[in-house]
Amino acid sequence: MPPDNISDSLRRLAGYLNFSSGSGGPLVFAAWNEIFDKAAGGDPLAGPAAWLVLKDWMIETLERLHREQDAFSDIGQATRMVKLLWSDLLPAYLDYHRDLLFHQAPEVLFNGFFLGRAAETILEIGFSGSDDSIVQESILRLNDYVGYRPVAVLENRRCQPYPHEFVRPIPLYIPGAGVSSGRYRKMIELAIEVLGQTDPDILRAASFNLDRMQELSLDPRAFDFDHPVNRRPNYHFGGWDTRSIDDDGYYDRFVLRQVTLDALLSRVEEPSEHPVSELLTEAATVLAGTILMASGISGWGPNAYTSDVTLGTLMKPIAIYRDAFYEDQMTGLSGAHAERLEKEQQMRRQPFGAVRQHLNAALAERRAAQVQHVQLARLYARMGYPDAATRQVDAVPATSARMLCRIDCEITLGLRDLRSGNPEAALKVPAEVFDLIKRSIQCGALIDPWDILGFGGNFSLYPSPDCSVHDGRVDDLLYLIEQLFGYMAKAWSEAAARDDEAAYRQMEHQYSEIAEWWRQFAAHTIDSIDAVDPLESYDSAKLVARALRLWHEGGAAAGDVAFWAPHADLFDSPRAYALVISALLDRNDFTPAMALLVHWLGNANEIGLRSGGSSLPRLAERWLLRLRATLDHGDEETYTQPAMQQTVGRDTQRIWPLVRKFFDFLEANAEEFWSAPDFNLDQAPHSKKKRDWDRELTLADEGGDDDDEGLFDAAYEDMTYRDTTDDGNEGAVFEFGDDASHDELETESKRLVDHLSFLQSLSRMWAVAADIAEMDESTDDLDGRLQALEGWAGRARENRIGLLELLDAVRRYKISPAGSDKDSMRSYDRRRVLRDSLMERIIGTAVEMSDSRRLICGTLLALPTSTWNLIDANEEMAEDDVQAVKMFAALISGNTKKVRQQFPPFLDALSDKSLLYIPLSRGGDPVKIYVARLRQRVLRHLLLWLPRRGLVAEACRLMETARLMEQNNPIGIGAVTEFDGLFQVGFRSLVASIVESTRKSVEESTSGLLDEKSFAEVLIPLLERVTETMLGSWLAHSQTLRLSPLETVSDPKKWTQLVGFIKQYGDPIFTQVFLQLGNVRAILHQGVAPWLERVLQEGDDQFSKTRLYEDLEIGKLDINEAQRWITLVYEALIDHHSEYQDYNSTTTQSDRGDLVYMFLDFLRLRVRYERIAWNLKPVMWAHEVLVRSGFEAAALMWRRSLSERIGAEADLYVEKVRKMQKDYAMRMPTVADRILERFVQPMTIDRMRALVGPAMRDAEINPVAPESQSVSKTMTKPNSKASKPFQLLEAEAELLTRHPSGVGLDVPAWLDALEEEVEQLAKRRASSEIDPQSLITIPIVALSVDELNNQLTLARSQGRRLPHMR
Repeated sequence: MPPDNISDSLRRLAGYLNFSSGSGGPLVFAAWNEIFDKAAGGDPLAGPAAWLVLKDWMIETLERLHREQDAFSDIGQATRMVKLLWSDLLPAYLDYHRDLLFHQAPEVLFNGFFLGRAAETILEIGFSGSDDSIVQESILRLNDYVGYRPVAVLENRRCQPYPHEFVRPIPLYIPGAGVSSGRYRKMIELAIEVLGQTDPDILRAASFNLDRMQELSLDPRAFDFDHPVNRRPNYHFGGWDTRSIDDDGYYDRFVLRQVTLDALLSRVEEPSEHPVSELLTEAATVLAGTILMASGISGWGPNAYTSDVTLGTLMKPIAIYRDAFYEDQMTGLSGAHAERLEKEQQMRRQPFGAVRQHLNAALAERRAAQVQHVQLARLYARMGYPDAATRQVDAVPATSARMLCRIDCEITLGLRDLRSGNPEAALKVPAEVFDLIKRSIQCGALIDPWDILGFGGNFSLYPSPDCSVHDGRVDDLLYLIEQLFGYMAKAWSEAAARDDEAAYRQMEHQYSEIAEWWRQFAAHTIDSIDAVDPLESYDSAKLVARALRLWHEGGAAAGDVAFWAPHADLFDSPRAYALVISALLDRNDFTPAMALLVHWLGNANEIGLRSGGSSLPRLAERWLLRLRATLDHGDEETYTQPAMQQTVGRDTQRIWPLVRKFFDFLEANAEEFWSAPDFNLDQAPHSKKKRDWDRELTLADEGGDDDDEGLFDAAYEDMTYRDTTDDGNEGAVFEFGDDASHDELETESKRLVDHLSFLQSLSRMWAVAADIAEMDESTDDLDGRLQALEGWAGRARENRIGLLELLDAVRRYKISPAGSDKDSMRSYDRRRVLRDSLMERIIGTAVEMSDSRRLICGTLLALPTSTWNLIDANEEMAEDDVQAVKMFAALISGNTKKVRQQFPPFLDALSDKSLLYIPLSRGGDPVKIYVARLRQRVLRHLLLWLPRRGLVAEACRLMETARLMEQNNPIGIGAVTEFDGLFQVGFRSLVASIVESTRKSVEESTSGLLDEKSFAEVLIPLLERVTETMLGSWLAHSQTLRLSPLETVSDPKKWTQLVGFIKQYGDPIFTQVFLQLGNVRAILHQGVAPWLERVLQEGDDQFSKTRLYEDLEIGKLDINEAQRWITLVYEALIDHHSEYQDYNSTTTQSDRGDLVYMFLDFLRLRVRYERIAWNLKPVMWAHEVLVRSGFEAAALMWRRSLSERIGAEADLYVEKVRKMQKDYAMRMPTVADRILERFVQPMTIDRMRALVGPAMRDAEINPVAPESQSVSKTMTKPNSKASKPFQLLEAEAELLTRHPSGVGLDVPAWLDALEEEVEQLAKRRASSEIDPQSLITIPIVALSVDELNNQLTLARSQGRRLPHMR
């Protein structure tokens, strides 16, 4: 029964429902609110649903009034209203928004005011129609809000938001009726009171008039931090509804965002030492302030701002009235509350700083949580765990995240069905995914495809030309469409290969229908977007299906190249070839796949070598890798990193003939692609005589000169250079000669890159084929193998020479500016970057080709009956090549005695050479870059192989030699070091070899039974010895590196000087308005001192009245000193840009340039932390090998050992960051979260990465039950054969997601690592690319524990020792 104290309100509502035909005014809304409040008991989310209780009360009231009062003798209208409202409209509204508002409880959506608006709408429509028509019309009228939603203007179409994008905001305040019942009530009441008492001048500046606001509402949609609209300033606070305009042209409904209300209220509801009333006042004041800030963006109405107003011009006035508002509110406080806020203001440098900073931090935490849950959901979906993906995405209310995850899961499960032979389930997927895509578009979860055409892939933040940003939703939709087309093509191909006519026709119809639908949006016509014509995709897929039918019918004949000649019309694009070849490789049908690859190569001049993801070089690599993989035993190695695989040699006799035939066919059909290309824009093609490149390379390496003009002494003539940022876009000033257009250079560059891609793949394939030739245990075709290898080596030598000639020709291509204006300089820079990028590609290909030649020659020399005469009969090979080839041959053949004999002279020849190079961006010599990178490649191979052959001491010595090569052969400022990469390869190989040797040794001593604890007790001391031995080299190298420019102000004196400079001159040069990334880069690029000189000469208005300007002008401040400190700060901001974004988005101090030293002090602490973390990298790499090898007990001992040793240091850093947070009143999550990792979290990430492979393997072996696969229909049930690795991975991820790290602007490191792991495993499973570390198979030679100890003792005696070891 309803309480007696609301009987009058119930009677008023009953009369309204029974007799009214529209609006009832404020008194009726007040009655709705009062009754709802009583039904909810003060909390709508506790107890029975208040909106349903209200229905029961209304029915009882109507029945009572019908019995007792003559006026209610006919309650037909009211009775129908009750049915229409509660039984029909409200459930239909929930169903209508099942995608958009799935996260909201009905108790939140349907408050008293919402029920009043809904009833008002039904009454206005009237009762002449059917119940269904009234309900549908009511929904359309209620849904009257879409927020800021730019609409494309197209010639042939009038675009509007889709009906399902519109919602009805939840009314929170109606003038005359009060504030809605619920948890926000008190805060909103106070906020309205604050707005009512605000200075009229501030309200006018903010375009806000409380008297004109007819409703304050809540946007019920989930706040999606990934949506580009959130880059619109103050959007997260709310804004005027630009579709709700009164008769005078003023906006009259203001809509708040739930995230802001929740964030403000959370501070009030958290336990605190301060009175709740004070916290509530502060929250309400800041809510009022955010309303004013949001109001200023749109203005009071459509005519508030003129067309010349931009977001940039609005921000300063908004900041001015915002500050005035908070200062004004401070003057209205008194007593203890005022005293506390004044002290708080002094600490945080802003009024109401605590609650404002809390709001920023809470929003950042919500953003970080969304990023982590969404990324993890999509990761789980890709791994094959839809249940876990669903659980993650359910933690995020954003509709886009949920829909994208569901689509990912559908496609993942469908692909698994295709692989496992369940076509019936797989064929259902395209229709389900297409339905989800259309639903997502219609509710706004995905971008409206018409907007892609209308806005060119951008999102307009404001109606002015310079206020657009890239719309990331375009990438999401293109990715989904590409995935769907790829899936349908695969399903269609499978149907053709099975000769399943019904499935073939079904896929043909669906593909055609979806392609026609997608083509109408014309995304493929936009130059800035990488989208293919859907009809071309359809035609390609159709041709592929026809080709696979022919393959099915042709049988063995399909393996003949001639078989495909009559069907050339089927292959009109790289995509068509790629789809058929991929389908054949999926079936391990190598002969017809080879035939098609050769057919494609023969038509490459007409068809092209690649288009988008369809690449002949990559497919050729995949063909060879999958062929070699047929020798593997099971799928285990597919889910293991190559460097961790404890491989053994396998007889390749079965596959060598096909490999030999493949390369013979390639050579016969490649024509000009078999050789290095020429540069068609060579500006001096006949100016150079034939070069002796071996001699020039030797001279370049020695730094010598020569009378003949060579590449190394001609590169970058008359160059000057100034730079501090090393961002890859620096420039040089060249001697100007003839110039060609940017278009022709770009066209030529594309042609060359295609050719270079083929040569790069060819060089890697030769190395893999050489490995296959060496592992062939048969002696029947030994002469044939020798002949093939000799031919490949000769061709590789010729190609290397051709590539160096090409490099020389491109270097000669002059770039000259057409003028000094901004456009001319930008054009010049684009051409310069294009040319330098091309040179980088040529250098990379030349390194691959030369490396391949050495590996082939090493393999050739390792074969029985081979002699050095076969390798270098004319003694033309350079000394570097000779030494490398002999070392390679000894290691490949497993002749450790020979390796030890050759090792000392190899080191002697190497030790005086340099491993460093100056990059092109700093004016480096291309040939010296080539020489250094090739030498690094040799060391990389040797450091990987030596430990695996049991040569532990030699590997340790080679690592120290590499360090000394860098230290003793410096080449100047700006040199690039690769020692950390070399050390990582060598050290991980050492650890992997020691682990495998120990495992075998312990197994032999225990008759094959491996007790992990006993194994760990033997292994850990060995790992400690090798780590301690190698740390000497690592730490010595570490001392030569600068991790951050802030390391130059580590001592207190210099830091004090920097702080003093910032305090004196920080405004405006260190304010966030000035510190735009492009601005900072431009200043650093030209030099701070020249920039300051120009500022002084031009009298820039932005600086003319600043203390910096005045002191520079009168000579009080030396310009060199200013340059020193400004450069330091700007370089720090560039190097730590993500942390700077954190500082801007979560602190109140970031508004003031003279306080940036606080941010830099946090960075100094993080840099000191990173220095220790860097020094610990070898310890982390050892742990990585342990977990990837599956030895968890040993890994646990290793982790505990590090935790015990580093725990005190970690505590010290945690204590420092806590103190800094208190002293500066800043949290800085990106710094604090890193330090809270306590140096050991990388080990947790290693464990998680190691679990990914086994988890993906389990998902493939034990898929979910077919009846529960469709995630669009129901949530799947847990598999009876649950994956233990995945359970462990999910548990670790759950711990990390409980406390989101960072501020949501970047994916956290642990998620980045998992995504990288999944990507690598996916590539490895598809055999899509040759791994440079797995070119040659070098099995691990197991040593005994005594042999290991002896070698480690020798290594310790010959390497660089730590101080306590001397």
